[in-house]
Amino acid sequence: MNKLMSSGGSAPAVLDPFSFHDHTASVIKGIGGATPNADPSYAFHTDYVRLARGRANFAIHLSDLEAKQGTLVLRVHLLPDEPGSVASMVTSERIQLNRLAQNGGHVQVTFEAFRSARYALMGLVAGQTDASASDLRVTVERLYDETAIDLEDRGEGAPTRFGNFAGFKKAAHIIAVEAPTLGAPTSQIATRAQLDEPIFEQQRRALGLGGADELAAWSAVYQRQALAVFEMAQAGARGLLVGSSSDHLAAPLAAQGCALTVHTGGTSPSDMADLQQALNQGDLLDFDFVCSAWLEPGLNPDAVQRMIESSFGCLRPSGLAVHVVGTGGYGPGFSRAALERLSLNMLSKGHDVAQLRLAPHRPEFDREPGAAGFIARRTSRWL
Repeated sequence: MNKLMSSGGSAPAVLDPFSFHDHTASVIKGIGGATPNADPSYAFHTDYVRLARGRANFAIHLSDLEAKQGTLVLRVHLLPDEPGSVASMVTSERIQLNRLAQNGGHVQVTFEAFRSARYALMGLVAGQTDASASDLRVTVERLYDETAIDLEDRGEGAPTRFGNFAGFKKAAHIIAVEAPTLGAPTSQIATRAQLDEPIFEQQRRALGLGGADELAAWSAVYQRQALAVFEMAQAGARGLLVGSSSDHLAAPLAAQGCALTVHTGGTSPSDMADLQQALNQGDLLDFDFVCSAWLEPGLNPDAVQRMIESSFGCLRPSGLAVHVVGTGGYGPGFSRAALERLSLNMLSKGHDVAQLRLAPHRPEFDREPGAAGFIARRTSRWL
């Protein structure tokens, strides 16, 4: 049973920070119970609670904290609903206790919450410490309302019945050394060699992009190729199109019998806010595939990354995601390191990501205008 002290509706919920280990003593003197914990580094551990899908925060406040040494390690743990599941760490933060005392004892950890799982916050102290406090308050935002109608559970919840993923295999290495091609798309950067492939000009004309910027045209051609190669563009498949390629992709996909929802979010910061709200409210669900392109100048790369990660919640289990971002001096300008981090974040959520092909390597990659695409298959269980 979750030992909640108060919920306060949409206000942060207050959690009992010592309930998971039956109120044993904390390594921070003055808080917790009287019985020692088996782990000498233990500071606190909340019970696991269900949260609404989306961005969430655990926050702590150590009252009257005094410390000269020691580091507080905060870990957000996820426990899947499946029987026999074990907890895993979602994210962590470290802060020196003397610095935390100077900050008034306040610190928070932000993370992305998904369905079919519960979350807990655990605190450990690394190294020797002389820390003491009079009280510990732990709160969490977006506590799930068990009595509310669950928008996230709408739909049949069945995996997609479309697609051929025989060639979509998990690889030992996330980055491949082979040069990317449009004929066999994977997660990849746009290169001059791809623009010279016959299929690029053929598809460019078919999509009505003859006068478009080359990178914008590559984005639309790449997305259409990915849907074709993995056999998602079929009659009856439900697709969500987001961003600057959506208008060009909509007509040919509809002609193939796809049922489409087109959302222009991604062409400006205000559009992105509208799209994020639609995702958070559960208005966009049960799609077999989602395609997005984030190429407009002025977009924040962190906001784009959050949007891409949130978009997986729109897909049926095993559905296909095809995302394109601008790199270097183009659009939101993702760096090479940011591309790798985005791939790792998708993998950390359990999704399958097609190998990322960044060759040929150029020292000026982070400055020159470019684009990169990601092909990912959503995990087979509901998030």
